Amino acid sequence: MHARRSMEEQPLATAKPALQKPPGYRDPAAPAPAPARYPVRAQPLPPSLRSSNLKRGQQRPPRRCFRRRCCCIFLLILLLLFVVAIAGGLSYLWFQPKLLSFRLESIQIPKFNVTAKAGGSSLDAASELRIRITNPNKKINLSLAATRVLVYAVGDGDGGDVSLGSGSLPKLELERKNSTLMKVETKIKGAAVDEILGRRLSSQFRSKSLRVKVELRTKVMISHGGAVAAPVRILCDGVSLKQMDGGASPKCVINLFKTINLH
Repeated sequence: MHARRSMEEQPLATAKPALQKPPGYRDPAAPAPAPARYPVRAQPLPPSLRSSNLKRGQQRPPRRCFRRRCCCIFLLILLLLFVVAIAGGLSYLWFQPKLLSFRLESIQIPKFNVTAKAGGSSLDAASELRIRITNPNKKINLSLAATRVLVYAVGDGDGGDVSLGSGSLPKLELERKNSTLMKVETKIKGAAVDEILGRRLSSQFRSKSLRVKVELRTKVMISHGGAVAAPVRILCDGVSLKQMDGGASPKCVINLFKTINLH
């Protein structure tokens, strides 16, 4: 009893605090941790498999079909061009189209007066022209729209051309293998000209060395249903009054788009 009591009366031993484990400490007796599993990234499918896995409403049009359509359209355009070229060639061989012919038959200037004034000179002039128009085609009838005729005196040096007036011709039907002589009158009054240029033109007119230029502005179309009218200019250039009195009959050129001259 005494021994038991002495044991109960002994004070309890104080507990020692547990040691803190350092960071990263691993107990050798503990089982090894399982390795971490990362999600496996799916490999992209080839284009053929991807297109086959798409839904029916979202399928992409195959490239072969697109290329086939482009080839068909290109071949169709080539075929149309070939047909048009063949038709144009056959039409040309059948109709054998030729250009109209314009020839200046005569020029008469019954009036040419240059009046000197204090502020300059003025010109009064009147002219009469005869122009022969020929349709050389054997199977095509042509027509001319109303034509405007302009007459110029060709200036020397930096004087420039001087207008001698303008006139007009009515609409004209040109039968195949037919020729027509047209007469037109032009007038101008009180046109201002340089004093030196006016004296020079008067001297040239008296000596008949005055050179005259004629321009016709019209449209050519095929008669009887021709829907396309081609605007043209006809230029009869650089002929003197003396040459015309001597029997000269210069042929005029057809000008297209102000750059192309067709003889």
